[in-house]
Amino acid sequence: MWVSDLKGKANLLAESWFPNTKPTMKHIPHPSPRRPTREFRSVTNEEVLNILKECSSDNAPGLSGLTYRVWKWVALVAPDQLVSIVHAALALGIHHHSWKQSLVAVIPKNNKKDMALPKSHQPIQLIECLGKLVEKIAARRITFELGKYNLMPFTLGAEGVLPGRYIESLLRVFKQLTHTLPSG
Repeated sequence: MWVSDLKGKANLLAESWFPNTKPTMKHIPHPSPRRPTREFRSVTNEEVLNILKECSSDNAPGLSGLTYRVWKWVALVAPDQLVSIVHAALALGIHHHSWKQSLVAVIPKNNKKDMALPKSHQPIQLIECLGKLVEKIAARRITFELGKYNLMPFTLGAEGVLPGRYIESLLRVFKQLTHTLPSG
């Protein structure tokens, strides 16, 4: 299909990348009784600052336009308020709805003959940095607990957990483990 107007192009890319299919998931009961939870540890200024140091200041922002450079500045001038936001999100188990919204940017792929085709482009998702900060702290805490209690083998070679890439690494490891579990 050939389109020349911006709205038509946007619709063509949206239909190609995000087909209107409904997921089919059924509830699977938990196989064992729930165990007691551990006490929640307060988020510290040091924890937030350490994560922010690892984040690039030149990243593309989400819908709010606030980059990690802004959040690093907030951590310097109002650290208690920033830590309070992160702490509340983790303690209450809330991932604010605005952190779930993203901006999708269309990037052309190199060496494609027909740039009119949707497959000649790739979408990138620009997510809110504050939401990613909360996710990184949660992922680091989960990784720590997994290692502390020997709940996850961290010597999986090329498929193992990579330092600094917690969320992606954990998802890859979980995917690998779920594909190797016996069915039944």
